[in-house]
Amino acid sequence: MYKRFQFLAQANQTDVMVYHPIMSGDAVEFVNKIKSIPEDHTVNIRINSPGGSVTEGAAMINCIKELDSRCIATVEGVAASMASLIAVSASKTKMAKNAMMMIHHPMKAMQGNAKEMVQTAKTLQGMSEIMIEGYQAKTGLSNDEIDAMLDKEFWMDSKKAKELGFADEIVGDSNIQASINPDEFGYKNVPQALLNPPKQEETKPMGKFAEFKALLEELKDDEETKAFFGFYATAGYKT
Repeated sequence: MYKRFQFLAQANQTDVMVYHPIMSGDAVEFVNKIKSIPEDHTVNIRINSPGGSVTEGAAMINCIKELDSRCIATVEGVAASMASLIAVSASKTKMAKNAMMMIHHPMKAMQGNAKEMVQTAKTLQGMSEIMIEGYQAKTGLSNDEIDAMLDKEFWMDSKKAKELGFADEIVGDSNIQASINPDEFGYKNVPQALLNPPKQEETKPMGKFAEFKALLEELKDDEETKAFFGFYATAGYKT
C-alpha cells in the first residue's frame, strides 16, 4: 500500500508529516502508525495541507486527542480547512512565522433532487457545528464569532492566529513552499502569496572544465591522488 505520511523518529520525539490533501484511507494509515510510536515519545504533527475529507480528518483528530499532552502540532506551510482543525486539536499549536491558517464551513459538490440536497445541507451543518466546537475549545472565542469567521473563509497569518488563540507559539520561518490551487478546492479568498509562491532559484549546471577544476580542488590534498600524479611525474608523463 502506498504510504502518504512520512514519519521521522528522533531521540524522544516522532515527527509526523501531513504534507498532502487529506483523502480516503488516510485515517487508517495515520492511526495505525501513531499506535506504533513509543509511549515515551512526543508526537509532532507537522502540517502543510490544503485540507480535505472531514470524516477522515475527524478520525485523525480523535487519535490526536488520545495522545493528550504528548502531541503538539506545527504548521509549517499552510493549514487550511480540515487541516486547521487537526492543527488546533493538539495540546499545543505552533506556527512558522511565514505560515498561514484558514477556517471555513465544510463544502460538498453534488447533484441530486431537493430531498437529497436538504439532507446534504443538514449533514454539512452538523459538520460545521463540530468544527465550531473544536475551534471554540482552542480559542475561547464565542460560537457566533467563529461562525462569522467560517462564513468569510477566514485566512490568518501566524501573528493573527496567535492573537485570536488558534496558535500558541510562533517559531522561525519555514522553508516549505506552500501553495494552493483554488479551483481544485473551491476556495474563494486564497492569499496572493499562496497563489504565486516564490520560486526557488535554479542552480545552473557547471561546464565540463568547471567540474574538472572543482574535482581537482577537492582532491588536491588527498594522499592517494598525490601518489597517483607522482607516479606519472617520475615515469616521464606530464599532466
